[in-house]
Amino acid sequence: MDLEKWIPGLKKREEMLSYLEIDSVEDLFADLPFKTELSLDSGKDEKLVKREVLERLKKNVDVVSFLGCCVYQIYVPPLVKNLCSRSEFLTSYTPYQAENMQGILQGLFEFQSLVAELTGMDIVNSSVYDGATALGEGALMAGRINEKNEILVPELYWEKRSVLENYLTGSSMKIVEYPLVEGKIDLDILSQFVTDQTSCIYYELPNLYGLIDEGAYKLKEFNALVMVGVNPLLLSVIKPPEADIIVGEGQILGLDPSFGGPLLGIMGCKKDHIRQMPGRLVGMTKDADGKRAFCLTLQTREQHIRRERALSNLCTSQTLCALACAIYIELLGARGLKKLASELMTKTKYLMDGIASLGDFKAPAFSGEYFNEFPVESGSGWEGINAYLLENGVQGGQVLDNSNISLIAVSEEHTLKDLDRLVKLLEEFK
Repeated sequence: MDLEKWIPGLKKREEMLSYLEIDSVEDLFADLPFKTELSLDSGKDEKLVKREVLERLKKNVDVVSFLGCCVYQIYVPPLVKNLCSRSEFLTSYTPYQAENMQGILQGLFEFQSLVAELTGMDIVNSSVYDGATALGEGALMAGRINEKNEILVPELYWEKRSVLENYLTGSSMKIVEYPLVEGKIDLDILSQFVTDQTSCIYYELPNLYGLIDEGAYKLKEFNALVMVGVNPLLLSVIKPPEADIIVGEGQILGLDPSFGGPLLGIMGCKKDHIRQMPGRLVGMTKDADGKRAFCLTLQTREQHIRRERALSNLCTSQTLCALACAIYIELLGARGLKKLASELMTKTKYLMDGIASLGDFKAPAFSGEYFNEFPVESGSGWEGINAYLLENGVQGGQVLDNSNISLIAVSEEHTLKDLDRLVKLLEEFK
């Protein structure tokens, strides 16, 4: 038997390296911004290895971060992690046997109910991977509903735009980008992009620039489905927009940013469109004894129905993340969410005014109302500024593509001292 055929060895490795046109496995990591090797001496016992690793970790430097773009520095109450760490939740996988998985099903049902209340949607599924994939799934969903093939989108953060493009590859759906004017929707300009093949108009609240744009509430006047990407925390203090589909990133509701994940995709729709929604829906019913019970009501994925009839190849939900989100919402309650949202808006205004007072920056870059992040324009660009900030223990905002605009995000973890520190460093740089 030719074992080489079934067990990749040196020969197979060399073939793969040659195909990739690289010399070694290490070359796969050549694009990392830093390189390091653990290089521990062999034969050391566990406690010595732990001691050496901890010593090396001391080289890490904590910085105050003002990065945002859907992933934020937040405070997660210990109770959220404590409950999620229970073995019944932490080790749970797909609840194929509903009779044995009542706890996790109830948690997902509560997640769906809480997000539905926040977003004003009739139906919310038990989550998708993240906000970007929720957008991709929503675009395909819109195409299935009305069998049209264009989705109109505003300026999007490039990573989200990339995910959307990947999702639509192989489908008949096309992306048509409409411009914003001073960071906002111009309905007259938007109307010029709407055609008889427009399946869906997508907008975000807040939008790419952090603006709370009233135009998001006027999109139903067009002859197309409306999909809105939302920051769910913002919806605790403002009225949800009228939409057929709502998507969003749920990380801000109880998930640490870590190194960019795991995240939580929120997706909801009107009841009329339930049969076109991907993912899973958990429902409440009664068991054989008439007692309350939970079950998987709808799961239109390829593992459960004929592949050609599946709505998505989405093979799981972010179950543990959705559970954390539900616990976080229930722990804070409606009053706590509103208090937190108000705190963010107050700090955002405080920092915005502080930067604007320097004179060399336009803060905000566009007039309007903001939630937890806002654009700052610098005539000299941001590369040198952000390098200076980082040298002094501060991570600046996200610089938007091909612009002199940096998006500064504020969180409940920022103290007024942190905000004043950023303003002072910007003043020193000029």
